[in-house]
Amino acid sequence: MIAEETRKVVAKDEEEASIKEAEVSEVKGHADAELGKAEPALKAAVREVAKMDVQSLYQLKSVKVPGKALVQILEMVQIILKGPKPKKPNDKKKAEADPLGYFELSQKTLFKEPKKFLTDLQEFNFENQEDAIVEKVRVLYSKTKKEEVAKSTKDLLPVHMWIGASIEYHDVLKIVNPLRETAAEMSAKLDVVQKKLNEQRAKL
Repeated sequence: MIAEETRKVVAKDEEEASIKEAEVSEVKGHADAELGKAEPALKAAVREVAKMDVQSLYQLKSVKVPGKALVQILEMVQIILKGPKPKKPNDKKKAEADPLGYFELSQKTLFKEPKKFLTDLQEFNFENQEDAIVEKVRVLYSKTKKEEVAKSTKDLLPVHMWIGASIEYHDVLKIVNPLRETAAEMSAKLDVVQKKLNEQRAKL
């Protein structure tokens, strides 16, 4: 009689566990599907950065008057990488091309160690970008066009691509992270059910 009652409890718990497993799987599947929308572009951008010619970055150190698109790209990169605050150029001609000093800052930092710069881009943690930084970069990015970048400095086209992909990935994470949290909470509840089920199975 006791065994029969235990079997009923086990059957009920197995049904509950099966339902929760399906629910967890569905939420995780939704999260993976959303990530799948942004990951290919991000991986492609990182691959393009990895192919960049380091020598071309060394050459940017000698540029006297940078193009507008070049300055914009470097401003965005410095903001994303949380570089030091730039100083506005004192030279009038430099100030016209680089009003905030981001190009001059990049010549002294990013282009001083171009290999490290490219490594930093490739190893950047896209999972933990701050909303405020992304929104600031988004505004700047909307003002740059791929065609303008190609005319101004085609060598940095992969970096422009990387910036766009990082914004897109951040947007997708706003959908994915809540799903991840939900899946984690559901998994914790499932663990409780499975533990109870295993105890009942042991009795049986």
